[in-house]
Amino acid sequence: MSAKNRGAKVTPFEAYNTPSWCVRAFLNDLHKNGINLSGSILEPCSGQFAITLEMLHYFDDNWEELVTYINCIDIQDFSHEEGNLPQSAPVFYTQADYLTASKTQEYDFIITNPPFSLAVPFLEKAFKEVKEGGMVAMLLPISFQGSGEREQFHKEHPCCHRFLPRRPSFGLNKNEKPGSDSMTYSWMVWSSHPAYKPNTWELLEVEYGRRSKRKLLVRSNPTG
Repeated sequence: MSAKNRGAKVTPFEAYNTPSWCVRAFLNDLHKNGINLSGSILEPCSGQFAITLEMLHYFDDNWEELVTYINCIDIQDFSHEEGNLPQSAPVFYTQADYLTASKTQEYDFIITNPPFSLAVPFLEKAFKEVKEGGMVAMLLPISFQGSGEREQFHKEHPCCHRFLPRRPSFGLNKNEKPGSDSMTYSWMVWSSHPAYKPNTWELLEVEYGRRSKRKLLVRSNPTG
């Protein structure tokens, strides 16, 4: 999960939990544009299930009618974590390296906060695993757009930008204090939906606040 915190601690595999408000802002935008987060969903950098939790919380008591299942993959072992997902949630966790894992199916949505240094390989694989008419959305700093080495990639795969109105905090800095990131972030979206046309830019609306916590039940992935 990407992070460019000023003086931030470097964590293994660039693993930083995504703040809940960042996820809710994007989910609210999907809802505003008439998109239901339903069908098959992949979170290929699930970490401690921060994004998955918000996806389920967003629908309150209606998520069972909308979500078929969410497959979570992470290179680190988080199966022991005490999480916050409903016990009956259709969430299936696999410890694996997404970039080397075999393709088992295609998904309606692929949503994640990838390691910045591996964002292009993650995207290239996601494009092969999303269904026709589906959506790929990844939270990345806008500097991802500004590199000459990624120029050809952006020409071939232009995205829609949904900017966060303030910089997120991905954890503690080297002084053990919370600090906001040094970069502006955007949900970069690849979709055929008319609300998410390539090369368009829009500022997200944000709700702040906390949600209640629930117990997590992590099950083995049915797709292996």
